[in-house]
Amino acid sequence: MEIDEEFENLIESCGGEDLLRYLMKDDGVEDWETVKLNPIVAYSPNHMEKAFICGIAYWNQYNYNIIHSDELDDYKSLQNWVFNMMENHSYQWEAEVLLNHSKAIIVTDIEMKESKRKSWEKIVLEVIYGFRSTNYMTYNSSDQFNNNSTIDSLTSFFDILMDIKRNNNINIIQKSYTKKPPLDFSQKFKDEWC
Repeated sequence: MEIDEEFENLIESCGGEDLLRYLMKDDGVEDWETVKLNPIVAYSPNHMEKAFICGIAYWNQYNYNIIHSDELDDYKSLQNWVFNMMENHSYQWEAEVLLNHSKAIIVTDIEMKESKRKSWEKIVLEVIYGFRSTNYMTYNSSDQFNNNSTIDSLTSFFDILMDIKRNNNINIIQKSYTKKPPLDFSQKFKDEWC
């Protein structure tokens, strides 16, 4: 994924950076002219083949606020799950659901640097497995941060293990165990104890 280009396209589809900044000014953001806009990258290995930018967030000195969230039209089963979560909980944005359920990350400079050597799918997989934060610190929903369901975690864990084995040529050492004959005692010992 060419994140810079895709992020620019997303900003333009929202009416451009000037409009987003004007809306932030309307919301009372003090540094609305200079605050950095951060992409939100989502990935769910059970629902999609590759990661995509699902929203835009900014840092308000305390946590990240979401200012735009794309709909998930291309991923119907994921979209159904997200809409169900939004209906049953007090989520405002689709991206908020994905962040609170470890299927997305707010991209900071750290992730941008790491994306030079890792794919976005691998970065978000690290979020899914709990090795990396979503960078989203606001929990406005009644649902507190949910790290993953057990089934998603196991599925993802095996996916990443297989991926690591394939891509990093990790050799798995297998011990060979020789079958030992059953333990047998002398007749004298058996006579004494039996």
